[in-house]
Amino acid sequence: MIVALFASTSLFAQQRQERQRGDEQRMEQRAHRGQRPQKPRIPNLTEEQEEQLKTFKVAHEKETLPLKNQLNEAEAHFQTLTTADEINKKEVGRVIETIADLKAELMMKRVDHMEEVKSILTEEQKVALNNQLVKEPGRRKSRRR
Repeated sequence: MIVALFASTSLFAQQRQERQRGDEQRMEQRAHRGQRPQKPRIPNLTEEQEEQLKTFKVAHEKETLPLKNQLNEAEAHFQTLTTADEINKKEVGRVIETIADLKAELMMKRVDHMEEVKSILTEEQKVALNNQLVKEPGRRKSRRR
């Protein structure tokens, strides 16, 4: 009887450990999926092109960070308004318009950035970049969700 109790306790502990390992693996997989996709790889970049791309990226990030911050604030305000006991539709509508305007502005800045990037690429590099962007259509989706 004691042997059976010991064996069942040991088996139960082993199953728990396996479950925990499985949980850890699932969490790692979820975390991995949540990571930002890598930037597109452009073949045969010269050192000069790489330096220009770094400069473009920094300038783009500096330019878009304030807009992203404003967007985050507007979305938080929207959530506050829509979870209130009484919803002020006029104010909610105003915040929705602000969010739409900020998203449109960010999209235009992305287009400007891509135009700038493509301006220094060869035709072969442009084709490779475009193919990667088409293959990864969800790469620009919101990362907050």
